[in-house]
Amino acid sequence: MSRTGEDRSRRAAALARAAAITAALLIAGCSYLDSAVALIHLARETGAMDGRLAWTLPLILDGVTTAGLLMVISRTIDRDPTWGPWLMVLAGTAASVAGNVAHAPEALTAQVVAAAPPLALAVILEALRAEYRRLATKAEPEPDPEPDEGPVAVPEAVPVLEGQAVPVAVPEPKPVPADPRGTGAREVAERLWATSGGQVGGAELARAAGCSDGYARRLLREFRDRDAQPAHTNGHRP
Repeated sequence: MSRTGEDRSRRAAALARAAAITAALLIAGCSYLDSAVALIHLARETGAMDGRLAWTLPLILDGVTTAGLLMVISRTIDRDPTWGPWLMVLAGTAASVAGNVAHAPEALTAQVVAAAPPLALAVILEALRAEYRRLATKAEPEPDPEPDEGPVAVPEAVPVLEGQAVPVAVPEPKPVPADPRGTGAREVAERLWATSGGQVGGAELARAAGCSDGYARRLLREFRDRDAQPAHTNGHRP
């Protein structure tokens, strides 16, 4: 379809939607008016409400239906549960139907006609809610597609000749915390490690350096890892 044809279709759809919403609002207004007149007369004739306040009865009953549907719209947009507002819609519609039917003559046809305004009001309000939800969903921006990072590069395997030493990656030793007894303890430990050829225990090192057993053990691990690195790099086991 050409761009001109698409523009014409959009304009036609917009006009049809505007006409439908206008008609729905007109029907809703008439339903409000008919239901309000019947409920006002019912409140006055039965004496259930003071004559000066009889006009508040339709506001209460039909207002519950309207407020419930508005809350349904709000909770639907927020993706919250809507069963509570729907109960309000059902309760308000049922009460308004009962009031309109009670005001009508006892003939079945009259009672059916009397029940039509509140039922039509509920149907029209639901249609308007569904249309609003459809337009709101249509206006939501589409999520951006995830960027294509392409194939993942896999490092090529390096052939190893027979008899060739295989380099082994040795993790770097964790840094030893600062000497809690000053630099003298570390220097003493270094000398004792060198003179003993690495054959010194943690307790002996702690006594000679004047530091704690925990710090002496950390120094021993550091010395062993440091001395083991050249051996790993050349392909020999320590």
